[in-house]
Order: sequence, then structure tokens, then C-alpha cells
Amino acid sequence: MTAAFETVMPPLWKEIGSLRQTVRSRLREMGFNAETAQTIEMIISELAENAVKYGDSTGGGVQISLECSEETIKALVACSVKGDADQHVIRLRSHLDWMHSFNDPFLAYIEKMREVASQDPALGESGLGLVRIEYEGAARVDFKLDGDRLYVWGLHRLAPGARA
Repeated sequence: MTAAFETVMPPLWKEIGSLRQTVRSRLREMGFNAETAQTIEMIISELAENAVKYGDSTGGGVQISLECSEETIKALVACSVKGDADQHVIRLRSHLDWMHSFNDPFLAYIEKMREVASQDPALGESGLGLVRIEYEGAARVDFKLDGDRLYVWGLHRLAPGARA
């Protein structure tokens, strides 16, 4: 894979819109069609939002990168973890295991939508973003923890005609 885009974003909500525009523009410059650019933009956006929401804002910026091959795009976001990193990893692994237990990401998406619709919005943490990445973004989500730095990515398999 070759690096297509790398940046470090301040862990602030107001930065997400600018990031989305930058990613979309960069992918279009690289020759990807509008649909593929929008899909990868959504994946990066969801991952960056999670980094802002759950990451340690005092631990430096949010690292964003895209790596491309002929068959895939890997959208990766890394941030420092606040508090007990092991607890974050346990929750994230549990959520991904739940998502991956479905034969079809659509089924996980529908189940998560039902769950979110029946829960109190004040709870805040729905887990819908990662399910959305797998279903709408057609990407496999995974992660690794390196010290206090959490790397989360979505690996999107390119459809025929993904490049304009």
C-alpha cells in the first residue's frame, strides 16, 4: 500500500468538517469517483469523531492517514487513549466481535438501529458509527493498541470502476 494522505488534526469537533473536505478533495485528485470519495470521507469522519469523543485531548493530535492499493483503501485514525487503555480495548474488542458475529453487516446495522432507537439518547455511546462504517462504507473495522496510542481503521475493498 502507498500512503495517499497523512495529517494530524487537533482533537476538536470543529476540525471534522475541514477534514471531510480535505479527504474528499484528495481522493478526487487521485482519480477516485465521487461515490468512492464520499464513502471514504464518511469512514474517516466516523473514525475521527470517535477519536475526538473518546480520545485523550491532552495527548497530542489525531493522526489521520489513507493508504491505497489497487484493491483497497485503508482509512486509519490514531489517538491517545484517556484513562485505562485496557478498558477501552475491552469495550472496543467486544463491540467489534459483536459486529463481526453477523454474516452480513446490514443485519448488524439493523440490530444496532433498533437498539439505538430504544435507548435513552443521554447515554451518548451508541456504537452506531463503527457499524455504519462496516455497512455503508463496506469496510472491515479493526484496531491495535500501541502503548497509549489507539489505531483504528476501516479497510474498504474498492468496487470495479472506483477510479473515475
